[in-house]
Amino acid sequence: MRTRRERFLCGFVVLMAATCLTRAGEGELLLFFDAFDDVASGWESRSWDEGGYDYRDGEFAIWINEPNWSLKTWAPLARMPDGDFTIDVVVYRHSGEGETRYGLFWGTDNDNHYQFLCTTGGSYAVNLRRGGAWEESPVSWTPSDHLRQGGEINELRVVATGGQVRLEANGVLLATFESRIDGPQRVGITTGARQSPPNEVRFVSFSVFDPSVSGQEAPSQAESEYTKDFGDAAGAGHATLLVDDGAWHEIDGIHHLGVLVDGEADGQPNDNATGDDLTGERDDDGVWFTSSLQPGMSCFVVVEASAAGYLNAWLDGDADGAWDSTEQVFFMQPLNAGFNALTFTVPGTAIEGTTVSRFRFSREAMLSFDGGAPDGEVEDHWVRVCPTYVVAIATDKRTYVLGEEMTVKIYVNRTSRVELIEERRDGSLRVLWSGDLEAGTQRLVKVPATDRIGAGRLAVIARADSGDSTMVSTPYIVEQP
Repeated sequence: MRTRRERFLCGFVVLMAATCLTRAGEGELLLFFDAFDDVASGWESRSWDEGGYDYRDGEFAIWINEPNWSLKTWAPLARMPDGDFTIDVVVYRHSGEGETRYGLFWGTDNDNHYQFLCTTGGSYAVNLRRGGAWEESPVSWTPSDHLRQGGEINELRVVATGGQVRLEANGVLLATFESRIDGPQRVGITTGARQSPPNEVRFVSFSVFDPSVSGQEAPSQAESEYTKDFGDAAGAGHATLLVDDGAWHEIDGIHHLGVLVDGEADGQPNDNATGDDLTGERDDDGVWFTSSLQPGMSCFVVVEASAAGYLNAWLDGDADGAWDSTEQVFFMQPLNAGFNALTFTVPGTAIEGTTVSRFRFSREAMLSFDGGAPDGEVEDHWVRVCPTYVVAIATDKRTYVLGEEMTVKIYVNRTSRVELIEERRDGSLRVLWSGDLEAGTQRLVKVPATDRIGAGRLAVIARADSGDSTMVSTPYIVEQP
């Protein structure tokens, strides 16, 4: 059975954090990211009668067997942030009853650190230890409707800048306070149980950003010496590198997919088709699969074009590492400037599992999956084929004003565990809703539009009771009233 980590892996959390060098708009360098899928990533594994921590099922588990007991472990960072930093963690209680506490901690050592703790009952607090003794809490225990209770997923964030600390949960500010610990900081995760152990908490992902080195950001498109955009699908048959007659587009600053495009000297292939991110931003930002992919069935996508042009696209349905003429899903498809809602038929030969797609946009109508183009952009996207699992997402409209309510429609054809997640343009994430949906259910979720102007993405990460999992997503825009 697949884990929650795999649901994120099928989605954008891993893809965003594993490839972005900086967070756009905030200039924060990604120091460390872990989705806990590699047991050699450096976290300590230990076990006692009272509890322990270790990698489990593609997540990192901390378990407590005794009441009034807690454990913490430091993250294996190669370099510690110098005072200012941002920590993001996605976490949930995997098993147990009664009150379970979990969260983040940071400081110079075991005797000098803060703990940001949340409970499965929906409360939070901050504890301070200095000189080996506990001091008065900067933030006492406070209930919050923004913390999801029980076994629901929470995204927790700590932002430390200029001596001030911000605490956030699921994209909402909880509290601020002034830091009393200076100097380079270590960071980590912690879990505790007051009553009714055993309890086990699972950490799905862990990220650390450092704004103090923002001057080392990779060059923007305007500063880049490269004038061609390449793809990033792995394998010679996918025609990514120049030696394989890889696909490339001259960057003219007018014709591209989505909002961002950057230049490279050559293709940037990797297994997840995410190598094309040299600016530190997620520039493959012009294609959204709004429904799951089933062999021989229709799939719905949204494609954003900066100007009028033509789209050609391919899906390696048989996952043989190469595209052929039978796998072209869009042929000279006209696009208007803006968002284009399109439908294609998934090749009947497509097999279950992950594979890669290629989308090429240009004023030139007829393009192959390889070779050059005088303008436009190529985007390669990692996707998952699910033969019998249907998941779909839609919004009531595409553009909202600041603070306006969004209505998000979610459909599953099997009983599923579902998370609705928002990704903002700056790379930040927040869980908007999570819950169980019965087979054949369409759920309407009403959430306020993001508190930031600009474009973003809503994603549904779903896992059926049978173990099948997939992700679908859709774009939105928030404007000033």
